[in-house]
Amino acid sequence: MMEGLHIGRTGLIAAQRGLEVAGHNVANVNTKGYSRQRVEQATGAPRPGSRGMAGPGATGSGVVVTGVTRLRDRLLDISFRDAVGDNTAWETRSEFLQRAEEVLGPIEGGVPEALDRYWNAWEKLSMSPQDVSSREEVLAAGRNLTQLMNSAANQMYTLQVDAAGRASELINEVNRVAADVVDYNRAIQEATARGDSPNDMLDAREVAFDRLSELVGARVFLHEDGSSTVTVNGLPLVDGVRDFPLAEDPGPPLAVRWESDGRAAGVGGRLGAIVELSTSTLTSLSADLDQFAVELSALVNTAHGAGVDLDGNAGGAFFTGTNAGEFSLAAGLTARTVAASAAGAATDGNHALVMGELRDSPLASGATPAQTLGAFASRLGLLTDEAIRNSDSSQSVVDGIDRQRMEASAVSIDEELTDMLRYQRAFEASARVITVIDEMLNKLINGTGSTR
Repeated sequence: MMEGLHIGRTGLIAAQRGLEVAGHNVANVNTKGYSRQRVEQATGAPRPGSRGMAGPGATGSGVVVTGVTRLRDRLLDISFRDAVGDNTAWETRSEFLQRAEEVLGPIEGGVPEALDRYWNAWEKLSMSPQDVSSREEVLAAGRNLTQLMNSAANQMYTLQVDAAGRASELINEVNRVAADVVDYNRAIQEATARGDSPNDMLDAREVAFDRLSELVGARVFLHEDGSSTVTVNGLPLVDGVRDFPLAEDPGPPLAVRWESDGRAAGVGGRLGAIVELSTSTLTSLSADLDQFAVELSALVNTAHGAGVDLDGNAGGAFFTGTNAGEFSLAAGLTARTVAASAAGAATDGNHALVMGELRDSPLASGATPAQTLGAFASRLGLLTDEAIRNSDSSQSVVDGIDRQRMEASAVSIDEELTDMLRYQRAFEASARVITVIDEMLNKLINGTGSTR
């Protein structure tokens, strides 16, 4: 009978542990990264048959709790992290390129329309070359064009500054999360060595792994002792209880390096997209704007110098500046010094007409000014569309894998309530076993004896 009490006791302990785990699951139903836990049970070691009892063989000794496991699919974790690194890279690229699309301004009121108004002002001046107000219109149109070009250049510069600032923030976050992983590795190693199941710490570390995959496209390798290695482009960011921080090289060009030896770190994910945008895409777009400003200046200035102003003097430079940010009207340019007439005919407007017809003249690159701006906008549009399309498609992949991960590890309230009822009934049944045996013992001890 004492063995029966022991069996009932093991049933109580197992049911109690099951209730505790089910309650823990319910409590963490909304906890990010939490994996559903399950009590693992096994039958107790059989006891040899007692002498004097009928029948051969051993008797059972109840139930033992062998552990509490996390329901997690390792392969889905790997797939998710590979996908999320690509997704955040395209998402970041899409964000910055959509902002860059605003550089030339809307169709109405942007650089292309300002350029068109500039040519139109020259053509209008050709009909009344001595009209000061028409000359002022040419200056105003030119000034508006330079201001919009300056604004476009400043917007591109702001994007690059924002990218550098974002890179600095992301590097700091990567280093902080990597340090957290080191702390988790140490604690998990110690718990594993003691034979414990540090499930909640393992979940917290998984969240950190996910974040590093988003930020730099990290890969994760788990070890038997409970520790882990996290790599970036094949080099360790975390190796067991050591971390290897990243550092920013502001440049230009912007770069991410290993703090330990200064080597370039080939990061992916969100940070990798920031570096690529800053060093390649945005830089190239800015260079295109600068080249357009320089070539437009050269085209206009050469033609303007061939005409004469109201006083019969040869025209000077109309625009100045070596890049889009410095693009401006030439110093000293006034309504009187606008060269609207051909040499030797200071009162006709033929040269103003020539200036207006520059709209159809090729720049040094071979395309007209409008075609050059159109090509710039088209290139930027294609880059943006590609980024948006890939961001959307990669997000669908991430969402699909994440749904599978949730199916494998997320808490289901209905399932947990069912388990709680099951463990409650098991607890009640085990308690009843103990009660019955206790009554039997009481009868045996107190209800039997010699009679006189």
